[in-house]
Amino acid sequence: MPDVKAQTYPIVNTFNVASRTKLEYYTGPSQNNTGRVTYYYLNPSTSIGDIGFSRHHQWIGNPPVDWYEDSKYRSTITFDFNSTVPSDATINDIKIALSSVNNQSLTATIGKLADGNITADTIGWKKFTNSSNIIYNSNITYNTNQPLSITQGSPFWNAIVAALSAKTTLTIFIRSNYESSEGSNSFINLNIYVYWTPKVSVTVQNIFYDIYQNPISDPGSKVNIDGIEYAVSSKTVSWDAGSTHTLLGWNQTINGLVYPFLQWTKTVGSTTTPVDGNQPSVSTTQNTIYRAHYGPSVVATTIDQKNSSNVSVGAVSIWENGNHFQSYTAPATKNFQPSSNQIFKGTQSIISGEKYNYWRNLSSVFSDVKNHQSFTISTTNNNFISRLNPVADGTSFQVSLPELGATYSDSIRFADPW
Repeated sequence: MPDVKAQTYPIVNTFNVASRTKLEYYTGPSQNNTGRVTYYYLNPSTSIGDIGFSRHHQWIGNPPVDWYEDSKYRSTITFDFNSTVPSDATINDIKIALSSVNNQSLTATIGKLADGNITADTIGWKKFTNSSNIIYNSNITYNTNQPLSITQGSPFWNAIVAALSAKTTLTIFIRSNYESSEGSNSFINLNIYVYWTPKVSVTVQNIFYDIYQNPISDPGSKVNIDGIEYAVSSKTVSWDAGSTHTLLGWNQTINGLVYPFLQWTKTVGSTTTPVDGNQPSVSTTQNTIYRAHYGPSVVATTIDQKNSSNVSVGAVSIWENGNHFQSYTAPATKNFQPSSNQIFKGTQSIISGEKYNYWRNLSSVFSDVKNHQSFTISTTNNNFISRLNPVADGTSFQVSLPELGATYSDSIRFADPW
């Protein structure tokens, strides 16, 4: 029965890294206020909540001018990417969702802290200058219902993918853009969603059989995956789970012998099922073996018939099923088992003034001039030609007997060799 195809859309998993932090307002140089920088990181399995300060520093007075003070609300957040995402998984999308609990912010900016340019003063403040930062995203809207996709290949995308691959942490800075109330603070949640597809191992291989349906050694075949031909009999590739691909099975000619394609099968675990078509569209979500099955080798044989101008004419006949000649327009191509004996017959009609004369192959004329005869098939004896020659008018003989005063005339006919 036909194989039930897997779904053709990617199998996408979501890995969520969530952090919550407190952004506090800093006054200008002429005022003295208490400021805090805090950061949190949560394991993906931990629910989002107000877990309190994991780090708390105070500074009384005016913040130094080399601190990143564009909006005065700022903090660092560390995300833990020690996840279950496989290292070879395909990352389909990365999104961020930013929400605020108790402020009037509309947008925020996030970026990378350049480690080499970060210093700390005696009371533990992180100091960073504008030139030492890479801005990942500006004017991020506070909207958890419509997470923002990060541009693939962007610095933020690459930083997250690198952290996923290394199963490590990633620290970013975040600052809100529009708060203006001195002494206020804002709790925010920032979620990063990683959408990924696992890989599956797929092996495509050829299996050959003899006339008794026993497997034989591979004679040197090829496989074709997604239109790419590989000069091997077995090829293992890595696919995204659920992705769609094409496999091609075809009659392969190897060392002059043709191995006819029979069918595809699909093996998952211990279960094998047939697959429709010689160029099927396949999809799998599990490690799978696809096998192309090939029948016993045959010799592609041409049976032709040519006139004295070397033009194919008329029909040739092949003895089939042990009981009759089947007629085919010349030239005819048939597959026969190597070393088998096959009986062919040329035309028995006169075609444009020409009739059968002899059989030959590409290298020589067969000495036996019978029209229908048996030939042994091989890779060097697989092209047969029935040759025609022009016919002549009937030959006449005349016998005269002067002594008797009589003359006798008649025609002699020669029998065809069939």
